[in-house]
Amino acid sequence: MVASNSVIFSIFISGLMSGVVAHPPSQWCKDNEAEKVYNRATMGPEFLPRDGVDMIDYDFDGARNWYISGKDWSSRRYELWKVTADGSDRTDLLRDKADSIAVKADGSGIFAIVDDKIGLYSTSGRGIIEVVQSSSHRQRWAGLYYDDSEKVLYASDSANDKIYSFVKGGWGWKSDVVIYGQGHGSKELDEPAAIRKLGKTLYIVQTGGKYNSVISWDIGSSHRNFEYNFGPTGEFGIEVLDEYIFYRDHSDSVYRRKLDSPYGKSELVVGGCGAGSRMNQITNGGTGALRGFSCDLIVWDY
Repeated sequence: MVASNSVIFSIFISGLMSGVVAHPPSQWCKDNEAEKVYNRATMGPEFLPRDGVDMIDYDFDGARNWYISGKDWSSRRYELWKVTADGSDRTDLLRDKADSIAVKADGSGIFAIVDDKIGLYSTSGRGIIEVVQSSSHRQRWAGLYYDDSEKVLYASDSANDKIYSFVKGGWGWKSDVVIYGQGHGSKELDEPAAIRKLGKTLYIVQTGGKYNSVISWDIGSSHRNFEYNFGPTGEFGIEVLDEYIFYRDHSDSVYRRKLDSPYGKSELVVGGCGAGSRMNQITNGGTGALRGFSCDLIVWDY
């Protein structure tokens, strides 16, 4: 749940290449805070609902226009909306619950999971453009990732422990299973949700255990590379940037870890200074959603 002072913090990643710590001493809390805050005061009244929002997911196109999926506290309705980079204009895209979103960098469309159907929707408010994958009682779509350079959509099927790729062809969308995780040990994939990608490797949040976990798995491989020894908060609580994996840890902090270091040391990069509303604090994990844009790590909070 998110209160009426909902905000989104921007953290400048390039400024984090030194000075990170494993535990937050008082000096850390004095010297480190958000670079910028995005809220109704800084972005205008159309940016976030007046009375608060239950955040599900958010993303950006290449022009840094915002795409936000959440539940408006005032109307009690789920919505998907777009806000221009300067906050001057809002476009309602969908009056329904979008469980995960992934926008094209050129802003020509946004992929969304709605009622277990994957669709490509207009970013100008004209509704669905085309169905990528129809709903089925046999599948439960949980997370999306779109690779703009390869023009491939990746989707996690948490019911069947698979990751699919979708490629647009002359007669619709061609689907292939790129990760089939129904074995044991290193061949197991357990209720996948969020997906991030670097090169030919996917980083996947698993939600099937007592605690969430994250695995590294090369596309097309029969087994994962490794499983990290941390558990992110929320099904969307990871991001991959600058050879690091960032993850939400509980409600009040974000850490980073070298991508190739499953058992290495994690470093605090956001928060860790108690739960509250100050510029060096974050409070609400929710789905844990993290997003990167250029050199910024964007962190949801209230």
